[in-house]
Amino acid sequence: MKKTIKGVLIVIISFALIYSIFVGIDAIRLKNKTEFTPPFFSNCTAWVEEDVAEIKTCNGLGYTVKYSYNNNGNLNGSEFRLFNKILIWAWIS
Repeated sequence: MKKTIKGVLIVIISFALIYSIFVGIDAIRLKNKTEFTPPFFSNCTAWVEEDVAEIKTCNGLGYTVKYSYNNNGNLNGSEFRLFNKILIWAWIS
């Protein structure tokens, strides 16, 4: 029984470590971009118009990236949220 529990824990910890590395690499890659870049394995929604800006939302594997544009179509800012709740980083120009 102890070998089974140890094996399951190793598998769970390995998946968590690989997922953390994947999200970390994608977060750094997206933070360094100054234009729209979809995340790896993403599902991007259509443009959503709000008061003065347009927002494009892309969902990755457990995280969301939102890009905000002004009326001229220039990138105004972006944010990266883990599980669509926890803000990891955001920037506004």
